[in-house]
Amino acid sequence: MVVAKKIHIHTSDERRGKENLVTLLIPDLSHFDQLISKLQNDIADARSQISAKMQQLDLLKSDSEFAKFLVLAERIRSGTIKITPDQAVNWQKLVEKHAQPFAQSAKLLPALEVLETTVKQAEDELKVAVHERIVATEGVSCVIDHIVGQTSVRTMCSVSGVAGLAAMQPAQIRETLLRMDAGKMRIFSENSGTINWQFDAS
Repeated sequence: MVVAKKIHIHTSDERRGKENLVTLLIPDLSHFDQLISKLQNDIADARSQISAKMQQLDLLKSDSEFAKFLVLAERIRSGTIKITPDQAVNWQKLVEKHAQPFAQSAKLLPALEVLETTVKQAEDELKVAVHERIVATEGVSCVIDHIVGQTSVRTMCSVSGVAGLAAMQPAQIRETLLRMDAGKMRIFSENSGTINWQFDAS
């Protein structure tokens, strides 16, 4: 009986009339898949909100007078344009005229910044999660050069890996492996041949 994440056996034969049971420990990717799915949904949701808020902003700016007011307000704010006391009176009238759409745009802009930051952070986390998922599956393989007796090769999804089986007695390990659904896990079950198998988690 062999249990490992990466297995290379030169010759596999029966032991005392019992098949040689080879078990590959497949990493449990469910936590990665759940996290990746959540991040993808978060990104899609944030982008949807960004699109909706951009449409609201574009609608406000579709008023040519308000669009010009925004440009002028930014120039005054930055100091590019300085207004005289006489001009200040007219400017105040413009501010009052466009107060409502200006207040709406003032709320939209910081909200957009927050959403864009959310997307960037989620995309960074997604890249890390995808990379860690790939790393978790690296090296999971089984190679048997010569099979000269009944040999069964199966996979077992494991969260704890070899450490989870280390505390068991050999008889307990074998019983645990034999109890599992062989139909879903079996890679190979023959008394001759070779095997060269690589885990594909795509």
